[in-house]
Amino acid sequence: MQNPIRSWGYEGDVKLDVNEWVLLGTNWTFQDLRNMKYTAKQGVAKKAIVPNIPRFFMNYLAEFHIGDLFGKEDFLKVWWSANYTDEYFYGWKISSRQSRKIKASFTQDVGVEYSIWDNKLGWSFEVDNITDSESFDKFGESKPGRSFATKIRYSFK
Repeated sequence: MQNPIRSWGYEGDVKLDVNEWVLLGTNWTFQDLRNMKYTAKQGVAKKAIVPNIPRFFMNYLAEFHIGDLFGKEDFLKVWWSANYTDEYFYGWKISSRQSRKIKASFTQDVGVEYSIWDNKLGWSFEVDNITDSESFDKFGESKPGRSFATKIRYSFK
């Protein structure tokens, strides 16, 4: 029996240590998933795009880090990341006039982390979606806007 869904695509992931303090990175994915079998009962045409799965998305990262900044065995990291998801269909695409799509979204996050005692005690603070831009989950529901989080970590190693 032939698999009713055909998938193909590509993805890439690149990280570059620019120097001992700076790391840059990106990853991206394109995927094309299609129904290869006509299903009259559901009204799904052959080669219809599978719904609820983004076809294209990518992420970027820039990180600055330095050790022994204020004392021996401490570590400071400051980072920025961006996430993009292209628009995609909520249901089966059966018409070129179909308008029920999940909108594209672009969010940016920033954070800082500081640790001491050879990484045994650490504190971090991050802001997700710093620009408070509109973004959506796979059901088309709006995700929460800007959020703040902090964490204190102790490792018993």
